[in-house]
Amino acid sequence: MSKKKTGVTITDVARLAGVSTATAGRVLGDYGYSSREKREKVLSAAQALGYRPNLLARSLITGRTKTIGVVAGDIQSPFYASILRGISNVAERNDFGLIITNSDENIEHEIRSVRLLLEKQVDGMIVSPCDPEGGEHLVSVVAAGIPIVQIDRQVHSLGADFVGVDNKQGAHDAVARLLAQGHRRIGMIGELGYGDWSIEEFFALASAPSYASDSLYPSWQRLHGYVEAHREAGVPLDPMLIGRSRSYSAQGAQHQVE
Repeated sequence: MSKKKTGVTITDVARLAGVSTATAGRVLGDYGYSSREKREKVLSAAQALGYRPNLLARSLITGRTKTIGVVAGDIQSPFYASILRGISNVAERNDFGLIITNSDENIEHEIRSVRLLLEKQVDGMIVSPCDPEGGEHLVSVVAAGIPIVQIDRQVHSLGADFVGVDNKQGAHDAVARLLAQGHRRIGMIGELGYGDWSIEEFFALASAPSYASDSLYPSWQRLHGYVEAHREAGVPLDPMLIGRSRSYSAQGAQHQVE
C-alpha cells in the first residue's frame, strides 16, 4: 500500500504548471515579477492540486505576515465588539488576518499583549491604550517601524494615527441641549477610575476657560464637556449628580443609579 501524501508543495505546483520552483514561489507568495501567462498557469495548477500556502515561509521571504494585531480594552463590551466587527470586515476585504488580544484595561496586560503581537510579527497594530500617560512600550513599537493606529484613546507623545470622537464636545452639546430646554439637574455616570481628583477638584480645574483635557481618559473629557456646558449656561454644578463608575458596563452604571 502506498503512503498517502500529506501536503502539496510549491515543487508539485511548479511541475504541473511547467515552470520553475522560483517562478511558482513568486506567484504563490505574491512578490516579484512573473508574466501573466506563467501566473495563470501557476494559479490554475495550485487550484487543481489544492495547494495551501505556507504563510510562515512566505513571511520569511516578503517580510510581511498579512496579519494585524488588535489590543482591545474589553472584548466583552458591546462598544469594542462593534469596533472589532468593523476591523474584521475591512481586514477580510483586504486579505488580512487578525490576532485579537484583550488588555482588561490593565497596563501590564496591555504590555504583554503588545509583546505577544510583536512575537507573532504582525504587520501593524490597532490599540486602545489603557493609560494616556503610559505608552513607552508603544513608542518602542513605532520606533521599530511597526505602524500603530490608536482607537478611542491616545497617548499624545506616541506620534501615531488616532481614530476616535471628540468626547468633550459631544458631552458639551448633549448637556447644553438639556440646559437650553430648561433642565437644571442633569446627572452623568462615567468610568472615572483614572485620575487623581475628586469630582469637586475636577470641577474647579475644568471650570477654567483655558483648561485642556485632551490628554485625559475619555470619561474625564466628557465630564469636562459637562462642566463647560454648565459654566456657559451659568448653571451651578452639583457633584452629587455625578456617578463615578469603576467599569464600562451596564452593571457599573446600574450600581450608580441604585
